[in-house]
Amino acid sequence: MPTGWPTFHGDQARTGSTTTTGLHGPPTVQWRFETAPLIRSSPAVTDETVYIGCGGETVYAVDATDGTELWHFETDNWGESSPAVVDGTVYIGSHDGNLYALDAVDGTEIWRFETGSWVESSPAVADGSLYVGSHDRHLYAIDRTTGTEQWRIQTDGEVVSAPTLYGQTVFVGSRGRHLYAVDAIDGTVRWCSSTPDHVYGSPAASAGLVIVGSGDYLLAFDAKTGGKQWQSETAGGLIATPTLDEGTVYIGSFADEGGCMHALNRADGTELWRFKTGDGIVSSAALADDILYVGCLDGTIYALTTDDGTVEWLYETDGEIASSPAVVDGRVYFGGADCIYSFSDD
Repeated sequence: MPTGWPTFHGDQARTGSTTTTGLHGPPTVQWRFETAPLIRSSPAVTDETVYIGCGGETVYAVDATDGTELWHFETDNWGESSPAVVDGTVYIGSHDGNLYALDAVDGTEIWRFETGSWVESSPAVADGSLYVGSHDRHLYAIDRTTGTEQWRIQTDGEVVSAPTLYGQTVFVGSRGRHLYAVDAIDGTVRWCSSTPDHVYGSPAASAGLVIVGSGDYLLAFDAKTGGKQWQSETAGGLIATPTLDEGTVYIGSFADEGGCMHALNRADGTELWRFKTGDGIVSSAALADDILYVGCLDGTIYALTTDDGTVEWLYETDGEIASSPAVVDGRVYFGGADCIYSFSDD
């Protein structure tokens, strides 16, 4: 994979963690780039370029240094999918039912792959294949050079979560209340485990565990067998993807009375701390330099210390934040209500 933050939640295992320098603040708005509302896509950042979809029908490439537009591409419907950028190609889905492959330099369409419904899922890429879910209830494997189908499996519900790659296995959740483990080569279902509710967020995988949110619960499964290792109730619904470090899991929740950022012991799911926010959290936190960066539907982006959830800094934007941050070399990038932000400490 290229250096930077080339895919949703930073890497193919969806850990949300990076060894890059974080932003300890206070933050300065380096630039902001206006788009159509609302941005639910999350940025990929590589080769000094920010790639993101917006609430309209447009995919943008923006210079990461100064926020100038490099190119844009129009799909046939609005999008929530987050891009993956690999070897000079941008892969992104759309509510028009297509997965697109675009030239990363100029935005030229290379190919499109048509599914049976919306592609809200964000693609995962490994070797010569990419993997993506669709509202048509299928998980697809696609040749990333030609855009031809390699295999598909049918699940029991819409697939909005981004597939997770861990070893030779693809993990993906469905709105049919199941988590699937699928052989990346031939599409054989290795195991399928039930969850308490729909799965919207992506699984995160590390150290032999696959951790995913479902309803008000965070669950950990054995990556090889699908056996449930623990289940922990949170303060509200979970749409975000968990963030993992060596011993802790972090995830945001939402409820009628507001949201919380939770830290749990990765070994047994015991809660270590929680931080209450002004509204719900659907953004998936990024972790760098012992700081968590997460957006909130109250329009605030928070930087919290990993040890106890203390606020390192916060910044209030003009509208809700559903996009998940990317952190690269001391800069934080994310989508707001109607613009892309870049923060630094300059």
